[in-house]
Amino acid sequence: GGIRKIPFGREESLGMVSVHYNGTFYEAVPWTGTMEWDVKEWGEWKLTGRCTNAEQPFEVEYTSTCQDPGIIIRAPTVDRGMIPFARDSFEANVSLTLWKLEWDKAKKEFVKCKGPPIIDGAKSSQGAVEVGGPWFEDWKGASKMDRILKALVKLPYSFKKRFRKMKRKQ
Repeated sequence: GGIRKIPFGREESLGMVSVHYNGTFYEAVPWTGTMEWDVKEWGEWKLTGRCTNAEQPFEVEYTSTCQDPGIIIRAPTVDRGMIPFARDSFEANVSLTLWKLEWDKAKKEFVKCKGPPIIDGAKSSQGAVEVGGPWFEDWKGASKMDRILKALVKLPYSFKKRFRKMKRKQ
């Protein structure tokens, strides 16, 4: 997650979770769904994303913990250049679960499919984690993208979706 400046002096919070698995790229980003994060000052990260605007809707959850104190690294700042401004480590314990979503007509929303997840709690002890910038404290948030920018960024996805539908009808 991060904050970016957009035109007219505004800012928006953005984040993403992406997974490559069995030849498929799963991308949970604010222009195709939702993205939320809960990052502690140091030691715990939880990222959750949903993609409901794709050929295969999905939900992903990534969690990590790190006992290693990490190291302070230089990071770019708006007004002071590269300074010691972030902490990272490559010794985190991570877990990843990826679920297929399906449309529930009664609830009128996407829900997790019955049965096992696509990825069921994959684990590693070599995860990369970082905190930095103005976030040397707990940070919980959700992606909030400007409506007009979201529509513009979604254009290629919309064309791709229409093209697939036209191809199926042939």
